[in-house]
Amino acid sequence: MLRQPFQLPRANISAKAKAWSLACISGRVEGRKDRGTLRGAILAVAMLWFVLFPGATSAQEKLSSSNLSEFLKQYDTNFSLLDGVYRELGEDALPLRDEKGHLLGHRPIEDRRQSLSDLRQSVLQLGTHPQDLVIAAKLVFKTETLADDLFDLSQIAYDNDREELGKHLEDLQLTMDHNKEVLAAYLLDLAAQAQDRIVQLEKDKAELERKLKEAAGTASAAPRSDSHRIQP
Repeated sequence: MLRQPFQLPRANISAKAKAWSLACISGRVEGRKDRGTLRGAILAVAMLWFVLFPGATSAQEKLSSSNLSEFLKQYDTNFSLLDGVYRELGEDALPLRDEKGHLLGHRPIEDRRQSLSDLRQSVLQLGTHPQDLVIAAKLVFKTETLADDLFDLSQIAYDNDREELGKHLEDLQLTMDHNKEVLAAYLLDLAAQAQDRIVQLEKDKAELERKLKEAAGTASAAPRSDSHRIQP
């Protein structure tokens, strides 16, 4: 039985944890959205980035507004390959079996293809709204989920003595891991930019309040004109 080369265990991020993270990042608390809530969202981004994506700190590729579009185009080229792999698995005359010996049925493959379609929509959305924290966070999490799925499928392929398929799945998984790390670093940059805007807004607000207070003090200290004095 063939085995995939050793890799560190992959982090298992629950759906609830991802939903909570996206709720924090969206800045919605009982229907309100303010700077305090956004501060919490930014903190959530930073914590999740360092805990869930430690490899992103060493990512060689740095995304910005100037190269994001090209990166997303390259990302998009993977979807035809991934869809082809899923279609092949669904039509395979020698279907794979999971670690429990169960056949990898048609329905799970269709679910995977639907998730792939949803992921592609997120890629398109980020291209349209490159500064949106929520869209960026969704894309990071969906990419992480895809990489995990490809890892699991590659393990199943190796366990079923399908070395070529296992290697193909492994290569796609490594590509998605790279994309995830680059996107996670981009997400943190967006959060930092949002934090800078909050700090500037707070400075502008403090300066405006100071000027209004000074103006009010000057007006109250100014002598009244003779026309407003009461005549004896």
